[in-house]
Amino acid sequence: MSLELVESVDRMAPFGPGNPPLTFAARNLQIATATPVGKSGEHLQVTVEDQDHRQAKVIWWNGAGSPSLKASSTSPLPPVPATIAAN
Repeated sequence: MSLELVESVDRMAPFGPGNPPLTFAARNLQIATATPVGKSGEHLQVTVEDQDHRQAKVIWWNGAGSPSLKASSTSPLPPVPATIAAN
């Protein structure tokens, strides 16, 4: 995500009733690390990496209970194919 993308999306308005929400997705990402966050650790701050080794930190809302994440927050996770989507 960049400020330019946000500005481009704003130009595509109107949003709201009768207009479906936009969905953003990134595919072919690997999860590098995941750290529980939130009052009860229910969310994850995840570092994802693409095929060109570019990394970004994202929040995975309610992701702490995911069965695919078995490592602790202090050790690196094995590569797990992931799709991050927001709408």
